[in-house]
Amino acid sequence: MNNLGNKKIMSKNILYYMDKHQKTRNEMCEALGVKYTTFTDWVKGNSYPRIDKIELMANYFGISKADLVEEHSQLETISIQKNSYENSLIDEASKLNQKGKVKLLNTVQEMTCSPLYNDNYLQAVAAHERTDIEVTDEMKRHDDDIMDDDGF
Repeated sequence: MNNLGNKKIMSKNILYYMDKHQKTRNEMCEALGVKYTTFTDWVKGNSYPRIDKIELMANYFGISKADLVEEHSQLETISIQKNSYENSLIDEASKLNQKGKVKLLNTVQEMTCSPLYNDNYLQAVAAHERTDIEVTDEMKRHDDDIMDDDGF
């Protein structure tokens, strides 16, 4: 991560996160309490925001200050997004009492076992019917019952 403090890098990162979160310049100005012309100078790379405004932007987008001020490769950007989501989850989880934390953990564990929420989840599917024997309707029903059993 080089070029710390580069106005063009800051500009690129601000535009990236604005696009990602579908925010307009007016919305950003209102959220940060800055004039439109000041924000436009940041976006165009003409000037660099003060550290307090960088921190406000980072908090607004749910990212670290480094995500705004440092240059990132495509792979680093993906990692940053992942870390931002994970950090948000940790921040929210820390607000829960012990009972809430147990419930959250159980919910997350259930979600990781579902192909709906886990891209890496492998689900067993039948490859084909047997060809070495005659498959009866009773055998098919039995197989269907097993496949429909959530506890299996």
